[in-house]
Parts: sequence; C-alpha cells; structure tokens
Amino acid sequence: MKFNKGGGGHCADRGQSYGSIETAAEGVRAKISPKLPLTQALAGCQVFERLGLFKVVVDKKTVGLDPAVSKVPEGVEALSLYWREKNVIVVALSEQTYGRLEEDDYRARFSVYHEVGHAVLHPGELLRRALMSHNAAAFYRGEPREHPLFMDTEWQANSFAGAMLMPAKGLAELERQKGRLTTIMVQRAFRVSSEAALIRLKIYNSRKDELLGT
Repeated sequence: MKFNKGGGGHCADRGQSYGSIETAAEGVRAKISPKLPLTQALAGCQVFERLGLFKVVVDKKTVGLDPAVSKVPEGVEALSLYWREKNVIVVALSEQTYGRLEEDDYRARFSVYHEVGHAVLHPGELLRRALMSHNAAAFYRGEPREHPLFMDTEWQANSFAGAMLMPAKGLAELERQKGRLTTIMVQRAFRVSSEAALIRLKIYNSRKDELLGT
C-alpha cells in the first residue's frame, strides 16, 4: 500500500478507486457536454465559463459552482474554495492560467478539471475548511500527515481530471478504431500533454476492466 509522505494532498473523507473516480467523471462529463463524443477533446474555456450552471450536493445541501479569475497565492495556478455568503464552491484561476486556457493550453485545461474534481469529490472538506478559524485553516494547509494514496485529495483530483479529459470509454472506442493505442494518438485525440497521455494510457492498459466496468 502506498502512503503519502508529504508534498501531496490531505486525507480525504473517503477513499476512491480508479473505477469510482471514472464513474464520477463520466457523470460530470455527460452533464457538461452531453452531445460530445467520448473520443473527442473536452473544451476548457467554454466549460469553465459555464460552471455556474452546475451544482453539487453536500449532506443534502445543494451548493453551486462559480468560476472566477482572481489573484491567488504566488506559485498557485488554480484553487477551489467554499464561499459561505453565496453558498458556492468557487473554482478560481489565476489571470495567467485563464490567459493560457483561452489559448487551449494543455496544462490550463488540466488545472480546470483538477479543481472541478475537488468540487465534485471533496465538497465536504471545502465546506469544513471555510468554517475553520484562521489559525485552524493555516494548520490544515500545513504538512499533511501520512495516509494511503487512495485517500489523498490531490491524487483523487488528478485522477478525476485524467478521466474527464481522456475517458476510458473513449479510449476503448479509439482502440477499436485504430488498434493498439500510443501516447501520441491519445495526446492528439484529446489535446493533452504527452505526460498526461502517457500516465493515462498506462492506467488504462493496466486497469481496463475496472475503468470500463466489465
């Protein structure tokens, strides 16, 4: 079992598997772009600007999503947080990240879906963080304690972004059409970085049955 030794996320309320994350991402993608074939690249800027149309449920409480372009801490490209007064989870991009998103930059698109992953998978954690005192919130952002990798919030959000941008069912269809998939095929089909395509393809090849629910 792998454990986070620091530098990752915090311990989530619940563990996730690749299969459970795939299911969650499939449902969100169907709502965001219901007519888009699973073999085609998901938009970045258009989806980001439409996040206000979507909601999540936390302990029977409905919470909206709200896209924003604002100042974020130095070195941070994007973040998600709960705004109590408006009862929304804000998905905020730095001005630089939003500018790259307008240019359909690979990393910026991944950042958007990473933060959407936090909103979908970790709304309870975001709401609790908003209720903490300043000192408690600062402690919460400190060095994360060791926990299994499947409980790590950053691992979960990264896996969610990969599943949104390169859905397993879309990969399976490309495989039927083209035969053995390569990193370059995945990169071109879904407009992602070579690194993201390589990681996702490795996961797909090793966990195909789990991802496809077969």
